[in-house]
Amino acid sequence: MQDKVQEIISKINKGNYFDSHYVIDTLIRDYSDDYLRYAAGNVLDSDFGVTEHLHTKIAKIIASFEGTLLRRQSDYSHSYNIRGKASTCVLWERI
Repeated sequence: MQDKVQEIISKINKGNYFDSHYVIDTLIRDYSDDYLRYAAGNVLDSDFGVTEHLHTKIAKIIASFEGTLLRRQSDYSHSYNIRGKASTCVLWERI
């Protein structure tokens, strides 16, 4: 999953802003088999909602590229998740 997330981030133009919802949506649309394999391997260690658990893990993968591919912004993004619910999340800049 680390490689897929890195590939998605690398395709974002430098200076553009995005959030984890964008990356997760791209994973589901463009890398659905990889996303589902990753999900299948991570559902057993969840004590709460599987989707929330999985997407928190993906958000941590995104954050692992801070300083190399992205820079965390002081402001936040408010966008829709895969369930269509709007929520606040970290705003990143591609560097």
